[in-house]
Amino acid sequence: MLGRIFARGGGSRSTPNLPSTTVVLLPSDDEIKVSKDMVGESARAAKQLFLLITGAYAYCAVTVATLDGREILVREKIVLPLLGLPVPFRWFFVVSPLLLIFLHWYFYLHIKQMRQFIEEIPATDRVGLFPWIVTQDYVSENRRRLDIRSLWVEIGLWHYWPAILIASSIASIRIQNNLIVIIGLAASLISVLSSFRFRRRYYEKQTRSKFVYRICLILLLAGIGLNGMLAWVARSDVDLKTVLGDDFVYDRVQSVIGVDCSNQIYHAQEGPSSLIADRRNLRRASFRSSIIPGFRCNDCNLQNADFRDAVIVGGNFHHADFSGADFRNAICYHCDLSKAILKRVNFAGAKIIGSKIGAADLQDAIFFEARIDSVEFGQTQADVARTFYRAKEWYDQDYLASLRRRQPKLVDGWYYTDH
Repeated sequence: MLGRIFARGGGSRSTPNLPSTTVVLLPSDDEIKVSKDMVGESARAAKQLFLLITGAYAYCAVTVATLDGREILVREKIVLPLLGLPVPFRWFFVVSPLLLIFLHWYFYLHIKQMRQFIEEIPATDRVGLFPWIVTQDYVSENRRRLDIRSLWVEIGLWHYWPAILIASSIASIRIQNNLIVIIGLAASLISVLSSFRFRRRYYEKQTRSKFVYRICLILLLAGIGLNGMLAWVARSDVDLKTVLGDDFVYDRVQSVIGVDCSNQIYHAQEGPSSLIADRRNLRRASFRSSIIPGFRCNDCNLQNADFRDAVIVGGNFHHADFSGADFRNAICYHCDLSKAILKRVNFAGAKIIGSKIGAADLQDAIFFEARIDSVEFGQTQADVARTFYRAKEWYDQDYLASLRRRQPKLVDGWYYTDH
């Protein structure tokens, strides 16, 4: 098929005084029509794929954000919203980020192919292409102007999906699973780098405004950094109460990095137990103001957990680690805390009734105005006295003075009864 020939200049090789002739072979009308049809087909497929992937990202984000405490604690099945289908817990958090990244790349390959077809069409013949905002933005002559259309394409095409993936990764920190946290971080970083690379190749023949792009890139990288920092804090022994100070900020950070089971009433579903979470990592979890009958959590990591004003009946915490946990004004009725680690646990105002605390480590625990009735220690009377002396000696000397300045109401009393 012969194309159109456009000649500029004149002369020949035998006439050195005349400029050489430049011959540009332009595509014929039939070739332009075929290229426009190919652009239309590619744009139509890319548009449908864009809507599909956007919905998939949003759906996964909603699924992660709406996980309740029971699902995170038990970690057996996730019931997908709207569909109602049960999915294995770990499969969802491992497979879904990898699947989203694959769809992400597949869409960008469609966009790259569409751009190649557009470049085959002369600039003067690019009128009447497939009416999609992405194609219209690409052929726009005002490429350096930052208008609503270019802003939508910049954010929606290149930065929206990585932002959703980063937010979902941050929300999954509270699950306290190393594999899930690492996959979330890796998927977020891959998504940001992929968007950066594909965007640069997509606009390699154009000069675009880079202001919004740079701002979005900085925010995404900052989000990845925040993700990593929160993941580290969730696994560390940092005392957030001392670092953050403000209770409002502390509670919000705790709700992000620890599973939130506060203000809930759990009913027994499996025999006498309402929650079965043996050998789970529940560091910094919040059970504040919850009523939990039959909480079974043997060999659990409950460091820095929040049990303020909670009511726990028949709980089994054999060998659990409660270091730094907060049990202020909580009620523990007929709970098994034998051989548990209760270092630095704050039992101020708590009621421990009919429970077992045999061989528990109560070093530096706080029992200000706590009520301890009918407790089985499984120790001799001398061992019990020695154990509570270790708990009480935290108030002695220099620390007593500093603690009195910070919390004057916390160091003035000691209440202990044994019937």
